[in-house]
Amino acid sequence: MSVNTSSAKRTNTAIDQRLDTIVNLIDRVRLDLNGILRESLQDAPLFAVSDVVAGLGHLRQAAAFIDRASDVLEAEGIRR
Repeated sequence: MSVNTSSAKRTNTAIDQRLDTIVNLIDRVRLDLNGILRESLQDAPLFAVSDVVAGLGHLRQAAAFIDRASDVLEAEGIRR
C-alpha cells in the first residue's frame, strides 16, 4: 500500500504559509500597539498602560510559538 505524500506536502506548505501570514499580522498589531503606547498613552492610567504592555508580551510569545509550529510543520513536510 502506497501513500500519496505529494498532497500532504502541499497541504503542509499551505499551512506553513497561512501560519506565516498570521505571524506577520501579529507583528503588525504589535507595531501598531507600540505606536499607540508611545503616542497616546503618556497620560493614561498606569493599569491601562500595564495591560497594553502585558498584551504586547503575550502577542510576542504567540508569534514565537506559531512561528515555531510553522517551522516544525515545514520540517515534517520535507521529511515526508
